[in-house]
Amino acid sequence: QMFNMVNKKKSSKKKSYKKPKSILGKRKRKDKRIKHYVEIERDDNNQPIFPIVLGAMTILSLGKIEYENQNFHSDNYIWPVGYKSSRKYRSIIDVDNRSVYTSEILKDENDDLLFKVTPSDCPEEACSGSSATAAWQQVLIKVKDAVQVAKGTKTKTNSISGPEYFGLSNGTVGKLIQELPNVDKCEKYIKKRFLTHEEYNNYLTDVKQKEEKVEEEEEEEETIKLDNNNNDDDDSDNENIKEPPKKKTKNPNQNKI
Repeated sequence: QMFNMVNKKKSSKKKSYKKPKSILGKRKRKDKRIKHYVEIERDDNNQPIFPIVLGAMTILSLGKIEYENQNFHSDNYIWPVGYKSSRKYRSIIDVDNRSVYTSEILKDENDDLLFKVTPSDCPEEACSGSSATAAWQQVLIKVKDAVQVAKGTKTKTNSISGPEYFGLSNGTVGKLIQELPNVDKCEKYIKKRFLTHEEYNNYLTDVKQKEEKVEEEEEEEETIKLDNNNNDDDDSDNENIKEPPKKKTKNPNQNKI
């Protein structure tokens, strides 16, 4: 009976397993510093021909790298003064239509970095800020207010990626900026690796295969760990099993003189 009780207790015991920290770092992740680009039209001197159309965005100018000022670049981005791009977005004065917005990187009166976004149908409503996101966020707020006035409905202000709307996060744009003179003098900037679409697809395939291999190794280690845990539990349960006490047998010669 004691043996059956231990067995019932053992069978109801749930096993839990936590992945060892040692294998969590093995998984291969996509490197954010590897980007893909498309070939663009160039002149006889291998210089890009403007405007450069990249989907919904048009690059009008790459600008000039201000390497002397460390605030004009980071480890991830370079912000060339004179950079200019354009794209369409909902109009501030006519919410049923779209307007062309021109994004620029400039210097203000204190020679600090200035990001400016100007709508073509109402340039007096230009928005500016100390970052690309800050400038475009102001555009979204103005559009939201215009929709509320025109439609009488409240809308939420969505978040936005300034580098994306400026075009700075685009792989082709990043490659062109990285080709500009004096890029090596930007001390904080870490150069990216740019791949063609075919090379990038091969890279992603390689990352996926390595992740699958790591997952297989993790599953194998989990199985081994669980087997070891089961063996340990079996040993522990066996130690807790008490043999029933033996009945004392009466010595027939006892009490005999």
